[in-house]
Amino acid sequence: MASSMRSWRLTPSCSTPPPSTGSTTRPIGCDGFYSPGRPSCSDSGNRALTGLTNLLYGSSLTDMETCYKLIRRDVLEEIGITCNRFDVEPEITAKLLMRGVTIHEVPISYSGRSFAEGKKISWVDFLSAVWTLVRLRISRQA
Repeated sequence: MASSMRSWRLTPSCSTPPPSTGSTTRPIGCDGFYSPGRPSCSDSGNRALTGLTNLLYGSSLTDMETCYKLIRRDVLEEIGITCNRFDVEPEITAKLLMRGVTIHEVPISYSGRSFAEGKKISWVDFLSAVWTLVRLRISRQA
């Protein structure tokens, strides 16, 4: 359990205790919107994807595309991840929400890269994320 405790500490200011072994709550990091260094198009896309997630899955997330997710390995293997690019974020989130898992957002500190610094996400990835959210909602494939 000690290694889980270390991986839980997303930031030194994180004061939320780690989930218990049998918990159905999964914490994810939430850097909020308007992060310094992140292009405004990414902010808009993130808000749109988070809004779509909330609409389709009845959630109230503030940052679906967070990148930081703490999930037990057995749960991750159980939901069967098939995506391998930026659409993995909506796939994990959608499948957890469809299984009735409560997602607990915790504050994180994150400084995004610019495209000049190697940022690789584009509008194509946005469309792929939208398709993943809609496809999983329609197919009810948890």
